[in-house]
Amino acid sequence: MIADGEGLTPTIILIVASDNAIATKRAAVQDLVQRLNKPRLWSLDHIGEYAGSTAELTKLPEDMLLSADTAQRTSPIVIDENVVREIQQASDRSTRDGILPKTLDVSKAVDRSFTAAAAGSN
Repeated sequence: MIADGEGLTPTIILIVASDNAIATKRAAVQDLVQRLNKPRLWSLDHIGEYAGSTAELTKLPEDMLLSADTAQRTSPIVIDENVVREIQQASDRSTRDGILPKTLDVSKAVDRSFTAAAAGSN
């Protein structure tokens, strides 16, 4: 291996919703979060089946997907200070590299209340 992505970008998937959607459709956004978490948690206990179905859908080699899924093992997490810091660092790098036009304050852009239920599911 020549290089990997270690330290370059967070391996975090974020769900983005407008302030209006959060204010007026909070229950629907929470439902979406739970619906996305459920299959992710299932996949952790059924990696072979997950890799097989993903291979079928994507036409990628099943052994490659199995290897990636085994290494990655992503699960829902609580957005805490460490997560905010990691995303802030990625955002700052993106600003520095000209990908984002200005510095963002990530702490003002996250609503931590949606991940509270993930605390017991890691």
